[in-house]
Amino acid sequence: MTSKLDDITPPGYSKPKIISEGAFGQVLKVKHERSGVEYAVKVLPMLKEGDKERVSREVEMLTRYAHARIVHLHESIDMGRHQAIVMELGARSLKDLILEYEKRKELIPLLLSLRLPVLGSCNKE
Repeated sequence: MTSKLDDITPPGYSKPKIISEGAFGQVLKVKHERSGVEYAVKVLPMLKEGDKERVSREVEMLTRYAHARIVHLHESIDMGRHQAIVMELGARSLKDLILEYEKRKELIPLLLSLRLPVLGSCNKE
């Protein structure tokens, strides 16, 4: 008996766990069966006219742009009623990055207040 997660897991991958769910689909953490490498898979249902075109644009952007702060595309798999976009698994979630930014943003005034008196004294000498 297969589960719903097994039904949307692309062939060649196993051990699916939901990382997140959104308006456009789900993101799963999976393991590549042959290499043992873990990946993130964005599973998008192909329900409406234009869905395949939208996904093709996203895949094209991921293949075109390589940057240290952008996850890398491993492969894209057409599964009929679903499209699976297999990407490297990021170490931190978007929520983690936002919280880290917010924490740093709070520290900026404190750091500036500590450095300004020191800089002022350097200018006097």
